[in-house]
Amino acid sequence: MRIIWMTCMLALVGSCLGLAAAEPNVAYATPEMYGAKGDDGKDDTEALKKLFSEKHGKTIFIPAKEYLISDTVVLPKRSGMRVQGVSSGVQYLGQKKGLMGNMSRLVWIGGKDKPMVEYRGSGLIWDGVALHGKRSHETKERASIGFLVHKVSKGIGTGKALFNQISIFHCDTGFQVGTREGEGNCDLLIFNFFNVGACDVGYRVKNNMGMDHSFVFARSYGCKTFFYFERGGSIYVHSAGVHHPDNKELLRIGWAGKNNAKYTFGNLKFDAQLTEFRFVIMEQPVPAFITLTNLKRSFHYEKDKATGTHRVHSKYDRTGTFVLQGNAKLLIKNCSGVITKHCILATSGLPENNKAEDPATPLVLIENSEVSGDPSELLHPDSDKSTRLRVLNCFDYSGNWVEDKR
Repeated sequence: MRIIWMTCMLALVGSCLGLAAAEPNVAYATPEMYGAKGDDGKDDTEALKKLFSEKHGKTIFIPAKEYLISDTVVLPKRSGMRVQGVSSGVQYLGQKKGLMGNMSRLVWIGGKDKPMVEYRGSGLIWDGVALHGKRSHETKERASIGFLVHKVSKGIGTGKALFNQISIFHCDTGFQVGTREGEGNCDLLIFNFFNVGACDVGYRVKNNMGMDHSFVFARSYGCKTFFYFERGGSIYVHSAGVHHPDNKELLRIGWAGKNNAKYTFGNLKFDAQLTEFRFVIMEQPVPAFITLTNLKRSFHYEKDKATGTHRVHSKYDRTGTFVLQGNAKLLIKNCSGVITKHCILATSGLPENNKAEDPATPLVLIENSEVSGDPSELLHPDSDKSTRLRVLNCFDYSGNWVEDKR
């Protein structure tokens, strides 16, 4: 009976602290151990800095509270750190949160030119702690970056991190890899659930040695640009959701950097209310390899009274949905609601007076997808005439086969 009583008491204490019932013997370090209280409207920056910098060797547990920070919290250059928060889709301590919601929150109350969290080590596990770039509508200024992965010295690359769940809101840039070109590689970043909203850029890569960015599921709610590769590559997104009309771009490519520029997106669903949305925007000619599979827009069919046929909701403007330059290769496969007249704008990207270089115009392959209109009209009139485009085994919205007449 004594053993049963002690087991129940341990479970009760673990429940009150928000600890996982499956790990009752894990040693945790919390902000409260360093003087923070949370949910009291006071600045907890110093307590959190001590919590993360001290070499206590424990899992850092952030309870289901709101902790205010006014300065960057740096995760030091060492390996094996684990940060655990509370994430749940069920009621917790009287709070009702949505699916995969983060109830452990770091909230920014500082200036506009600093990141909230800066990571310099390797082997990090981050699970269930959200970052809010400003506190509700009380503060006009927001954090410049929510989470920054940044290498500051020579040696082994920064990175090799696993983010089981991370949500970032109200920052200029939600998550950023690197601060400048050539600062060393920030590699192997794996995200199981990446949720970003109300940011100018959801995920930005500035380091030309950044590589291997992998996402099981990524969701953007109101970010102008979801992924922006100013430098570097590659990226693999297994599934993604894009919501809210403030979303304008899925992928913007600046420069390919030194690694393979492979950008792969699958199982992407974007909302019907996105009336202006671009999938790929290339800023200059780079040898990018872009693969988009199983893309689908949530839409309803409208019936044309004159012909009796159905067509996609007419308010969606897909002109220039794919903007390609130089030696880019685009594969679109098993997609619906995205391919229509003038949707591809492809150019060599070279100035008119530069005839010495190979123009290397883009290659486009559309396969097993829904296509609206004649294949010869998919290219925008301003596209380079030598752009190579093939349409294979495609069909229109009425179920008729679309033939590649070239």
